[in-house]
Amino acid sequence: SGLARVEQEFIKQIEEKPLSARNYLMFMRFLNKTYTLNPERLVKALTLAEKVVKVSPTRPQIYHEASYSQYYLGKYYLNLGETEKSKQLYQQSIANMGKAIALNDQVIESYFNMIMILFAVDQSGQVQSYLDKMDELGLKYHTEGELTRIANSAVQAKQYQWTLKFYQELTELNPEKPEHWVNLALSYAYLGQREKAIETARKAGEFGGDFAKQSEVFIKNVSAGKFE
Repeated sequence: SGLARVEQEFIKQIEEKPLSARNYLMFMRFLNKTYTLNPERLVKALTLAEKVVKVSPTRPQIYHEASYSQYYLGKYYLNLGETEKSKQLYQQSIANMGKAIALNDQVIESYFNMIMILFAVDQSGQVQSYLDKMDELGLKYHTEGELTRIANSAVQAKQYQWTLKFYQELTELNPEKPEHWVNLALSYAYLGQREKAIETARKAGEFGGDFAKQSEVFIKNVSAGKFE
């Protein structure tokens, strides 16, 4: 198959240039991106990580990719009901993303990945320290694009304290975007803060059209306690 051919090509490149960290890295990335077909690919990526760390121990991207492999593998084991194995892999994933940040603390992407993993594995208590660190270093993540991304990962993990925080900031950054008000209203609703949810939904409703209709339905649902 096409995948197998690409794999052979990667293996050949590594054999020809065993000291090129880039070849290992590209192969790991490829395996991580195509793993849904087969979790063995993640195990293979982690074996590559062990080898490449010997060649190039200070490349943050290596730890980045290894962290992804461990995160996906952890998710795979969680779905199988093997929670202990899953927990171990999640811890390793967090440790590797931590190494990536320690080696280069100027990359917003690394912090975002760390935060996404912390949300997903229910360790959101550690999230604030990474936001603080980005602020200390003056990394510019307080933009609509970046905050929307980070808010999405909180939504996926149902971390509503956090979606509330991010959407509050987004409504301040761009009050003209009704979606931010809708998401803020939802955050309040899921947290059981009905009055705030209704008040915020009214703001979304002021944009008229569909938002006005949605707002009415939403307020009825909130009053009936449907989100709690």
